[in-house]
Amino acid sequence: PKSSAAKLFTCVYVVSGVSLVSACLGVVLGRMQARVSAIGLFSALSSSASPSSSKSSQHMAGLLLSALGLTAVVLAGAVFASTSEGWTSLDSIYWAIITCSSVGYGDLVISSASRTAAMVYVLGGVAGFASLAAGIVRSVAEMEVERAVSAVVREGVTREMIDEMDVDGNRSVDRFEFLSYFLVRTGKAT
Repeated sequence: PKSSAAKLFTCVYVVSGVSLVSACLGVVLGRMQARVSAIGLFSALSSSASPSSSKSSQHMAGLLLSALGLTAVVLAGAVFASTSEGWTSLDSIYWAIITCSSVGYGDLVISSASRTAAMVYVLGGVAGFASLAAGIVRSVAEMEVERAVSAVVREGVTREMIDEMDVDGNRSVDRFEFLSYFLVRTGKAT
């Protein structure tokens, strides 16, 4: 991108693309984890775990901290680029986003005088950006698992579910029947 509008669009596109991919990956991983840990979902029915609103707040806080961390990493790079290269705010932010996200178009290049400091920033910035994007994935995945737990808690254990688990027909579900039911239900066994 050469124009200011194109650079601004690219910044928004890269950040929203990374965020969207992170969130989608979090949802997919969260749903997979919720299915695999279905046994844990039912243990949550009988345990006195912390309220889901508190967990939801923790997940939202994690999401917010990751987003703020991404912003801080980009702003640190932008301040570095602006002070060392004399670039405009937009060019500096554009360079920081393109560099930290590892998109790296190479259209804005740090001068040789600033290369050593830039290498330190690039190593830390890419690692930080990736780690914080993973934090978004983790937070969204945890929110998805919490949503699945809440759905099970809301629905409860139905008589039909117990009847389906009770293979020997003694109107009681033993550990073997319970585990067999969930292994089959989660696709871990046939």
